[in-house]
Amino acid sequence: MAKFTPRIDPALTGSLETLETMDEESRWSILLAGAEALAQTIKEAILQRFKQHTGDLADSLKITEKTGANGSLAHVAPAGKHSRSSTGKRRPKGKGVFHGTNAEILYVLNYGSARISATHVFDDALDASEEAVTAAMQEAFNQYLDKLGL
Repeated sequence: MAKFTPRIDPALTGSLETLETMDEESRWSILLAGAEALAQTIKEAILQRFKQHTGDLADSLKITEKTGANGSLAHVAPAGKHSRSSTGKRRPKGKGVFHGTNAEILYVLNYGSARISATHVFDDALDASEEAVTAAMQEAFNQYLDKLGL
């Protein structure tokens, strides 16, 4: 059986070990850069698609940090209650947790309801934001590498 012995420069090994121990603050700054680019793309898509409205839904987008089993993640979603009482869908019999929230409004606008056809504004914004998010995260990662001198 053949044996493979890689020849790795010790300086590169040290650099990789440094990268492996990235602190949580640096990880969050990279995630936040991508999340801000994503939120901006979603906001622009909402304002472009729904020009006749006030922009309350687009302005309600918030970025929050969630911690899971695999570490931190950036959560981009609309927050708060919608200023108007009508969501464009039938009223539920009971008062649910999401009744009248901006998250519910975006869900209905994206996927539709019995009375409103789906616009897929959120899905389209996610697809359109891929390059901007990647570029923003790459820029933040490059700043982290510069800080480490790599």
